[in-house]
Amino acid sequence: MLGRQTGSVSLSYASKGERFTKALREKLRRKAPGVEIKQDRILREGGVGWCKQITDAIDSVDFLVSIQR
Repeated sequence: MLGRQTGSVSLSYASKGERFTKALREKLRRKAPGVEIKQDRILREGGVGWCKQITDAIDSVDFLVSIQR
């Protein structure tokens, strides 16, 4: 148990790591309910530049987790 945590994390991954990343996100939500978790492919919106969205996501969190699968 991580205890009572606050802060934010962004999970960044290639499409082939999507299933692993989803499982990790759900585990983090259970173990650290006070931590805001952002998953880049879920948050992206069409019509807005990909690079800007990723940069904004990185700038808005305390930690970035890059998942390589």
